[in-house]
Amino acid sequence: MHHKLTPKLLAVGACIALAVTLLTLTALLAAESLSTEAGTAFALVFMVLFYFVSLPLHAGLLLATAQYASSRGLQGIGAVCFYLLLAVACHAAIGVWIGAFDKLQREVSAYQRERSEPAQVALERAIQRSSASADVRAALAAGANPDAILPGGPLTALLVAASRADVGVVVELLQGGADPNLGAAIDMGLAILETTPVDAAAFSEGPQRVQLVEQLLAAGAKLSSSYAVLGACARGDASLYRLVVDNGGLDRPNTKGERCLHVAAKGGHTEVVRAALADEANPNELNRAQHSPLRIALARGHFDAALAIARAGGKTSDTKLLDKTIQSEISSPEQAAFVDWYRSAAR
Repeated sequence: MHHKLTPKLLAVGACIALAVTLLTLTALLAAESLSTEAGTAFALVFMVLFYFVSLPLHAGLLLATAQYASSRGLQGIGAVCFYLLLAVACHAAIGVWIGAFDKLQREVSAYQRERSEPAQVALERAIQRSSASADVRAALAAGANPDAILPGGPLTALLVAASRADVGVVVELLQGGADPNLGAAIDMGLAILETTPVDAAAFSEGPQRVQLVEQLLAAGAKLSSSYAVLGACARGDASLYRLVVDNGGLDRPNTKGERCLHVAAKGGHTEVVRAALADEANPNELNRAQHSPLRIALARGHFDAALAIARAGGKTSDTKLLDKTIQSEISSPEQAAFVDWYRSAAR
């Protein structure tokens, strides 16, 4: 049986469609305040309602409204416009809530910032893209602030360049007025409480660590509160170790209670182990896991480092590990040297 479209039927249909839309918004609000699993369940309900109920209802209602308008001529055009405004408003509200327009908002904000702070944006792009030092120099010459926090924070351009061991960019930033002591309360995966440019340089994997630290020291970087000694020991860089120690660097422990000997033993950096022992590092200091440098070296199979530590008086309470090392089949000249020394010392 064919029912003639009437304003009353259209109004009822619009109310139903809009009620479903409001229900999807309610589901979203509930999902935001619930635990992860419950929130995921509500989000699924929202998706089902939105795609399989709300959208078809609105689409069907729009077609019916258009049919009604066409049968009434221009008199019905107001009904179409009114419904469209309501539908667009409700779905736009949903889109804003779920972040559908976040990317557009970011692009608009980025465009506005590029117009208002072109030099700063140019510097950020040069750092983020690892551009040549010439791009950094041009941005600084145009008035960029070298100490500004990069988008996403809390790192500065100097911290990023130092961590990449990019000497050219570091030099440009320092000449542009960057503060060589401006750090960030972030460990950058290094288990340290705060990272300074000197820390970032010392822990960097690039071959130019010594040159980087020299540039920072020349610019006024202070070593008294840095972890540069730990960085040199972790990387096994004896030249860097000597540089930072001779300039006042301290053997500060990281958040794991590890000092130079611990991290050098972990990496098997025998030359640095010997240098630290010559500077009277404690060969029996325990980290938070209650492991001594000797225990760490033996567990990692770094017998050269273990021998240097043992000769300096280092010990381990892990008798099982020690017995295993002594009694197991000799697999390397380094292990043989350690076993021979230990047996000789035990007599």
